[in-house]
Amino acid sequence: MIIEFDGYEINEYVIGPNCSINQLIVMYLNVKNEELSNENLVSLFCARYHFENIPKSLQENITSDVVIDLDTDYIYIPNR
Repeated sequence: MIIEFDGYEINEYVIGPNCSINQLIVMYLNVKNEELSNENLVSLFCARYHFENIPKSLQENITSDVVIDLDTDYIYIPNR
């Protein structure tokens, strides 16, 4: 599963095991409660839930399965 973290001055893609939207909400909120910067939040999410950052050089043609909006905490499946 590819997740896009989108927020103010951050746009990161991570890849890891498939999970449901409900599982993803719980995972995200557990990390969000740590009150970290957006960059550290993504790093902790990856470490805690076995996801890996996709290097910027490979992100050009990637389409995410799920988007997490870090500004609004909204998690959704993008329209394609």
